[in-house]
Amino acid sequence: MILFRIPCLEQKPEFRTVKRKWMTGFFSLLHDFKTLRILHGTGDGILRKAVASILKKYSFVKNFRSELPEYGGDGVTVVELE
Repeated sequence: MILFRIPCLEQKPEFRTVKRKWMTGFFSLLHDFKTLRILHGTGDGILRKAVASILKKYSFVKNFRSELPEYGGDGVTVVELE
């Protein structure tokens, strides 16, 4: 298992693009992992939605979901990799 926290940047459109590109590069390094937890926080759900949209594009992502409430709930996305 790997725990990954998205770097904090302001929620402006240009910074969301930087995060999306950064996350895409990071995901390409995950060949040997089976489970990934992404800490993005709750806020307005903008990052959660961006993470979900990126994860849907990768064939090696078997499944993803919000974490159990006692471990962060909607502020954490659990990713199962093939």
